[in-house]
Amino acid sequence: MGVTSGGKAYFENADRRGQKFFVQFNPKELKLEDTASWKSSDEQGKPQPLLTYEKGEAAALTMDLIFDTTDQGGSSIQPRIDALRAFLNTSIPVQNAGGQSKRPPYIDFHWKSFHFQGVCEKIAASILMFKADGTPVRAKVTVTLKERQVESGNGSTSISAGSGVTLSSMGSMFSGAGVAATTTTVGPNQTLSQAAAAANTDVRTLAKANPQITDPMNVPAGTQLVVPGNNQLAEVLANQALGQSPANFAPDSDLNPFSQDAGGPLGGLGDLSGIDNDLSAFSSSGLAGKALPLVDKAAEKAHEVVDKVENKAQSVADKAIDKVAGVADKVGLGDQVQGLKGKAGEAISDGAGEAHDGIDTAQEAVHHAAGDDDFQAPERE
Repeated sequence: MGVTSGGKAYFENADRRGQKFFVQFNPKELKLEDTASWKSSDEQGKPQPLLTYEKGEAAALTMDLIFDTTDQGGSSIQPRIDALRAFLNTSIPVQNAGGQSKRPPYIDFHWKSFHFQGVCEKIAASILMFKADGTPVRAKVTVTLKERQVESGNGSTSISAGSGVTLSSMGSMFSGAGVAATTTTVGPNQTLSQAAAAANTDVRTLAKANPQITDPMNVPAGTQLVVPGNNQLAEVLANQALGQSPANFAPDSDLNPFSQDAGGPLGGLGDLSGIDNDLSAFSSSGLAGKALPLVDKAAEKAHEVVDKVENKAQSVADKAIDKVAGVADKVGLGDQVQGLKGKAGEAISDGAGEAHDGIDTAQEAVHHAAGDDDFQAPERE
């Protein structure tokens, strides 16, 4: 959708990070419901039955969203409703014992500090207003999400460290009362960063605890990783793993993520979003620093391109609105149309600002991954 205000709540496709749906108006309330299942005993003659806990139920999050285009020319709100309904489409391939099937995407809901990981259970839309030609221009959509437990969702198992527990994916031992870890299985096409997000942990901690992973951008599906309960445990796992024979962790190929073999001077990095996380495992290799001058030059060029696109977009928008304003004046809507010029300019500037911020973030991420932790992108005038 076009609305991308920083204060707006949004849904994100957890299987395909970056696919976001922003609400038009933030919900007035969120209803979060938790349920536990208890069974009453069949014993007779008791004033109150004994209760036996059976199981927990998935928490449910319900909200009402309003969509209204009456002040935006009366365009149809159907595309917004359809975008929400897509949460129920079986679009994600799943490999199981019976072969390959499909499921709807996992959905993360974000609103400032509130974060809910779940699946979409129900979309109920009520059309509240139509134009004379039947175009729907106002609707209330009730969205119901069920919370998903990430650990059980991707094959994790719990491991508690008492006097000593063998972690099969590491082949090493650790000890410490009260320390816990889990294991998680990497899904198809998941990077190390995505696997960390799915396991509710930080990718640096995950990379530290699993030094056998040599390419964080290309982790084989089905790989079992250890998810340490804290950074101290990750240190223990890393030290013990590295203390084993180096042959146990010999890489199959060049560790340099910037090698020409990967498809160019910057390798096969592809999308730079999240690069700080995905390259963090290489922070001690010293290899990334060789590409920093190229990265800085690319960032400078990218800023120049964004500036040119912004200026061109502003010019085109102004000319288009001026042409429409001439016609609008004749029907008494000239002031309203001219007011759109400022809104369009603001929207274009906001978009360019987000692009510049993204470039800065990517540039800083590469420097940090190379060990240049104090680097900050240059201030722009």
